[in-house]
Amino acid sequence: MIARHPRQRQLRNATAASRASPIMLRAPSRGLAEPTPLSERAPTNPTSPLTARPHHLSSHPYLCTSLAPTHLPTPRPSPVPSPVLTLTPTAPPSFGTVAPTHVPTVLPTPLPSYECDESNDKYLYKLIMTDTGGDGWGDVAYTITTNGTTRFTGTLEDGYSGTRYFCIEDNVHTIVLNGSKAEHSDICFEFDDTHGEAFRGCAPIVDLFYTNHGEIHGAPSPAPSPMPSATSQPSPLPTTPSPSSVPTPHPSIDCPEDEHTYKLILSDSGGDGWGVGIEYRVTTNETLIHNGTLASGSYGKRRASFYFYI
Repeated sequence: MIARHPRQRQLRNATAASRASPIMLRAPSRGLAEPTPLSERAPTNPTSPLTARPHHLSSHPYLCTSLAPTHLPTPRPSPVPSPVLTLTPTAPPSFGTVAPTHVPTVLPTPLPSYECDESNDKYLYKLIMTDTGGDGWGDVAYTITTNGTTRFTGTLEDGYSGTRYFCIEDNVHTIVLNGSKAEHSDICFEFDDTHGEAFRGCAPIVDLFYTNHGEIHGAPSPAPSPMPSATSQPSPLPTTPSPSSVPTPHPSIDCPEDEHTYKLILSDSGGDGWGVGIEYRVTTNETLIHNGTLASGSYGKRRASFYFYI
């Protein structure tokens, strides 16, 4: 047997006594109530070391505990969340507005895309119809004829203005607006070409104009009659009718009886015509006989027959 030192035996006995005896903790008594005995407390855990103590400890006024370790907690992790998928969206996601393109769109053309056969000397012209009353032309209509054949006709159905486009070949044409001066003085028109030239008039009116390669001009005078052909040797009697008279410098207008031919010279020092709203009017007994305007240029002339009286 190994002999131990007395000091070692004391330490060993003290350690064994501390393990066998519970630690007594005194509850503070200053102003505090005595702790409730363990026997009167509701058990919270049947396996807790506090409820498994001997009966003689439950009635003691002191709170007793043990230095024995409690059960270790079970390290059970929470369940992994399930990857629940959302329902398929009913509409595709919005990606915002479409980015603008870098190339600009084509500018609109100033005139409608009419295709006139210019190889057949047909060019585009525009007729602008106006009515200051704003209720259309009513029973007034325009008529454009070529060599006595009606080419175009129409009217302003409603409103203050309207536009028509025509493909017209090179020739001399006539435009007519019917009506009376007393009732239709607010009905007017403007006839334009693609070069910026135009002429205007108001109802009632009959006017001639000449088109040539897309431009508007005043109507030329009729061609003079041909000169008679001379024979090499004069016959004793003429075999051809008498020669016609020398052509006159102005058109040969056939005037009714008691009427004579007169000439009106139109001029503009600016050389660009009379412009919008300027026209000449010839009336007899407050009845309009002739009217018109200088569509373009610095010079123009019109001829008409009148009954002369004083």
